[in-house]
Amino acid sequence: MRTRILFICTENAVQSPAAEAFLRAVGGDLRFEASSAGVAPSARFDPQVVASLQAHGIAPPPGVPKGLDAVAGKAFDHVVTLSDDVKDRVLSLRARERMHWTFDLDAGGDRVPEGGGRLAATNRAVRHRRRQGARSIQVTRPTEPMDDRDLYAGLIRLHILHHAAHEPIFGLGIIEELARHGYKLSAGTLYPILHGLERKGYLRSRETRVGKRGRRLYTATAKGKRALEHGKVKVRELFGELFEDD
Repeated sequence: MRTRILFICTENAVQSPAAEAFLRAVGGDLRFEASSAGVAPSARFDPQVVASLQAHGIAPPPGVPKGLDAVAGKAFDHVVTLSDDVKDRVLSLRARERMHWTFDLDAGGDRVPEGGGRLAATNRAVRHRRRQGARSIQVTRPTEPMDDRDLYAGLIRLHILHHAAHEPIFGLGIIEELARHGYKLSAGTLYPILHGLERKGYLRSRETRVGKRGRRLYTATAKGKRALEHGKVKVRELFGELFEDD
């Protein structure tokens, strides 16, 4: 039985649908059932939030924002409030555990620009929820035998560093490039890899715009380029051993 998680903010237009969409993207092969609602639902999801999610390769929630009446009477494992003004207004909902997630929209030195800054803020919120959610919700992946993907994890990272060392890369672009080499990665698999490489100092990223959409570009740092050169040496050594008898 899947773990049922409900995200709630004021209008179900920004934070909660972004959190729902992200959990659906990364938890599709786990035991999650994600949903969201608002105490005063808007008529539609914020268009900039939808664009932000799509730029990250994440499908926005279906339909329109929902109110609490749409989830009343349902039982959830976790109810997560994302706005300070709603955390005490949802106590009637049935939940095994209640959590309140807060985040600083200016965290990480990436300020929200004056006016129209909700796109950048949502990008940061999605990335922050990835990190905080990993700590806040215990996720148990069904036990599976090791498959080929486990063997290729290091090669995938070297591929990413190789391309990022030559030119800026972005999520969907590198997914397509990796697919050309036989690596079938979803956005929910790729973005944790990119963020992990960035946290370790191998990549740096910046937000840019392509038409009306936001896009995060990644480039290799000096540390990343050094790691790539060391990786090439190891790959050459391995290649020689693997094929020395052929």
